[in-house]
Amino acid sequence: MLPTHGAVTSVFLLANAVRYGRQPDVATWVGAARAKSAFLAAALDHEPTARFLIREGLVSSAAGIDPRTRLKAVSARADRQTLLAIAALLLEVDPPPWLPIAVVDRQVHYEVIPSADMEALEWLRPDLEQLLLNAAPPKAPHTDTLALGIGRAAELAVFAALTGGDGSAIHVSAISDRFGYDVESAHGTGVRRWEVKGCTEVTASAFHLSRNEFEKCRAFASEWTLVQVEFAGAALVAEYVTADHISSIRELPSAEVVSLVPPDTDHFQWEKSALVSPSPRAWVPSSIRIPASLRLPSIYTLGLEALELYESDLADRSVLSAAEPFRGTRIGATTASAGSPASAV
Repeated sequence: MLPTHGAVTSVFLLANAVRYGRQPDVATWVGAARAKSAFLAAALDHEPTARFLIREGLVSSAAGIDPRTRLKAVSARADRQTLLAIAALLLEVDPPPWLPIAVVDRQVHYEVIPSADMEALEWLRPDLEQLLLNAAPPKAPHTDTLALGIGRAAELAVFAALTGGDGSAIHVSAISDRFGYDVESAHGTGVRRWEVKGCTEVTASAFHLSRNEFEKCRAFASEWTLVQVEFAGAALVAEYVTADHISSIRELPSAEVVSLVPPDTDHFQWEKSALVSPSPRAWVPSSIRIPASLRLPSIYTLGLEALELYESDLADRSVLSAAEPFRGTRIGATTASAGSPASAV
């Protein structure tokens, strides 16, 4: 149960209604809460809240309505301190599904909280952040997993769109990240090489580009295009990712990417990845159309899949390196190395 102002108020009124003694049944208990003098008491639907408190073990209904100690502790006065304590209690016993990914490394990432939930929680400010930090599970998913999940969802969405057209497509990054792009498609006699980046509204202004991706961008020129798929915040906590979770798709031509990256000099070289922030005017709308039937696993599940693929690719490279210790691609005087999994998005 999300600790909205109405839900928290309902919990207090129900707790107060049994503060000095048991109620015989749920109906009488709900009626007592509704009979409080405040207008809000009569306006709220207390029965769902009452059932929730019983289900979560905060109230016993075995022999009449008997509140547990934790509920009794918030039943005296409806001041802000009490209401905040009730909000903390609700977050603890019934945490929202987005909490494990909204709080990572003791930081609250408000961009992953659905806008409707965020609006409902605004009344808790300025205490909201601390409430969320306190309620977060001790072991939250690493941010890399989420970034990888967003990136993989974007790749699969673009791959689904390109295989559904008149041509054919290969998801080459599922084979290896050495290609320097994610999806290859053929239409007629032409070949397109798509480097796919996933993002949310908050992270849309920049993307990570590996050295290998940049080299392939420069080598394949107009055949290579960067496509960015932006997901709505609700996608991060959805059980399945669908086409409705995609807010927009746009492209960055290879020539624009090349113009943004400074050349190597005797005093400067970049090896693994760079954070690129194009001008908003550099992007062009994409003609890629995601099929309405798209249905992918959750972002977190996709992140775990992507991490497994990354680790498998590293293991394969270790075997090759052991067999051929001098094998590698040279960039100037520096051997190019693969980016970390976080650079996938």
